[in-house]
Amino acid sequence: MKKKLLLGTIFILTMIFSVFALVACDATGTTSGGSLGGGSSGGGSSSGGSSSSWTYAFSNGTIIDVNPYKMLGSISIPSKINGETVTAIGSEAFYGCRNLTSITIPSSVTSIGYGAFERCISLEEITIPFVGAKAGVTSSDTSQYPFGYIFGISTTGATATTQYYYGSSTSSTTSSTYYIPTSLKKVTVTGGNILRGAFYDCDSLTSITIPNSVTSIGRHAFYECSSLTIYCEATSKPSGWDSYWNSYSRPVVWGYKG
Repeated sequence: MKKKLLLGTIFILTMIFSVFALVACDATGTTSGGSLGGGSSGGGSSSGGSSSSWTYAFSNGTIIDVNPYKMLGSISIPSKINGETVTAIGSEAFYGCRNLTSITIPSSVTSIGYGAFERCISLEEITIPFVGAKAGVTSSDTSQYPFGYIFGISTTGATATTQYYYGSSTSSTTSSTYYIPTSLKKVTVTGGNILRGAFYDCDSLTSITIPNSVTSIGRHAFYECSSLTIYCEATSKPSGWDSYWNSYSRPVVWGYKG
């Protein structure tokens, strides 16, 4: 009888703990089975993807984590989730999303954490609102992180890419080796500044699209990008671009309208 009473007590405590855990999870903004991609809120299906929903954790404007097994095909992150503006993507948020082929990040996002898209080994195309860790970085700032920053250092399905950029100082460059998905070929940058060495050594990229909303491009931005063609909405080099922005003499298509 005592054994049955003890087992009954344990069962009741377990059920109480489970309910508490679910409530706590909801309080942090974690939502399971959210359908994102095509709309401006949590509703809608994934734009062009093979999955109509993906599971995510979202809190205080930040996409913290996604379920890599539900992340399929092409995804467009909405600018709002359940009425709250999406302002950040956390470090390693999309880690291991092996079946993600294309992603579009809205201009509402102003920071992207280190390795946010690490081990996204099937990624072919990405649209980003800025290059590096955060929006608004200028040529006079330190920590001018390059394109590889958001892909981290996992070697799986990736190409070692050594990038030279301004780190702790703007008087001399530093270098970091990132591992960018070998599958990644196309990049669109929708705003901000493309700073010195931003795409240095990205020799697997075949195209980058630069609209007029990009205000400046720094020196050696595309150095050693041996396979790259640059598509610019501008009809000629804007005055805010460095004289050596295309120092590796990559082909440029001016007046590109997409």
